[in-house]
Amino acid sequence: DWYNVQTANTPQITNLNAEIISPSKALITWQTNYVAVSKIEYGIDQYDKNLTVDGKASNFSNSLDNLTPGKNYQLRIRAISDDGANFTAGITFSTPPLPIVSSLTYEPNFTAAQASYKFTWNTNTATSSALYYKLKDDSSYKSASSPDLVTYHELVVPGFSDQSSYIYYAGGMDQYGNI
Repeated sequence: DWYNVQTANTPQITNLNAEIISPSKALITWQTNYVAVSKIEYGIDQYDKNLTVDGKASNFSNSLDNLTPGKNYQLRIRAISDDGANFTAGITFSTPPLPIVSSLTYEPNFTAAQASYKFTWNTNTATSSALYYKLKDDSSYKSASSPDLVTYHELVVPGFSDQSSYIYYAGGMDQYGNI
């Protein structure tokens, strides 16, 4: 006698993705072709952090918080189906760095009718441009800004008084709202 046997599909994790929410947060999503319990293992250079996902499902979404900005992560999903089959899948992802200002310079702008200065600086990641300045003995700052997300920043600021000392600093906001 001949018998016909139909085998089941191999348990699989599919559509594993890390969506970067901020430099310190990622949303991890995945699917399984069988209802399963899952565990997320992740870390920098090793799987040293674990997060057990509550309940059984076949569509998953979990947030990873308190990640270190500017780092490469490895991530692995471990799943166990109702019949005890173990299956895994993995990815790598990178968190973006926090903005850092460097090479802040200024120079007089002689093309303007009133005293103005051109301020330039760089950031390690694209940010808006914001310059805050005040007379040395004043209590409040004035500001100049541009909303464009760039890594090379240049602002020409008018209205400086002759023979005066100023305090200034530069910054900006990245696409995630970090300053």
